[in-house]
Amino acid sequence: WHVFGELLRANPGALAYVGLSGVLAFVFNLFVTFLVVKLSPSTTSFAGNFNKAATILIALVVFRELPSGPKGALALGAAAGNIACFALYNMLKRGRSKARA
Repeated sequence: WHVFGELLRANPGALAYVGLSGVLAFVFNLFVTFLVVKLSPSTTSFAGNFNKAATILIALVVFRELPSGPKGALALGAAAGNIACFALYNMLKRGRSKARA
């Protein structure tokens, strides 16, 4: 409570952002729970990893904060590989479900 008191004293408007982030986190968790129930847990897990990989890839390209040398190429390759594996997994899963129908 001490931290909230200090925040309220220093910048009362910032407390609104803290509350808003809590509401957004709650809505996001409801959405993820809906996805897990509607889809499968593995698909939801892959979707979360895809989101992280895409965010990292975009940040690396936009901000150009790549390490020099082979480490930079490895970072880009790892993020792109994660996205490619997610896409391939979903294509194979979709093909398998169409074959059953």
